[in-house]
Amino acid sequence: MNCKFGITALFLFLFPTLVSAQLSLLKDKNTAVEIALLDESINFPTFRSFNYSYNPACYIAFENILKEKKQHDWHLHTSLGFYYHKDWQFAPHLNIALGYRKHINRFNGFARLGVGYAHVFAAKATYNFDGSNWKQVKDFGTPRFQPSLSVGIGYKLKDVPYSPQVSLMWSQSIDIPLNIFSGVHHFVGVSYKFYPFN
Repeated sequence: MNCKFGITALFLFLFPTLVSAQLSLLKDKNTAVEIALLDESINFPTFRSFNYSYNPACYIAFENILKEKKQHDWHLHTSLGFYYHKDWQFAPHLNIALGYRKHINRFNGFARLGVGYAHVFAAKATYNFDGSNWKQVKDFGTPRFQPSLSVGIGYKLKDVPYSPQVSLMWSQSIDIPLNIFSGVHHFVGVSYKFYPFN
């Protein structure tokens, strides 16, 4: 119970500060919007997951450059997403990450280290045995703190500043506190980034 209280307190006090910093940057015309479609799994992702047991995940994100040089940049990436793992759980989640990107012509490689919050619900009805009968339990969800690591490769569609970009990415996040099943999520997929305010 104390752990749940701690996670909720972290969400209520730390996240508004981080998100407000990101929102203040939205006034910048250099703000990028990214939309991603991913596959979520609780083991290492393989191409088989696309063929057999696709667990949909997606997010929309805002990205702002914090420091930029000719060949690299540091950026702030804030995302709001959702995943659905069949027969297990689903969750909306919020993540804010500090990222580094290395540019090589129109290609780039990036890595991000983030912190997040997920509110996890069971994907199926859950029951409790009260000594004589099984009763369905109301699911109000469970708070989870989610540190994350993401890596990817991007490609600018045009050789101009603020060009739209497509990316292939892999991300891993860990549910804290851990539960009886694996709390490690792997996301693999594609994203499209553009600059609507420029």
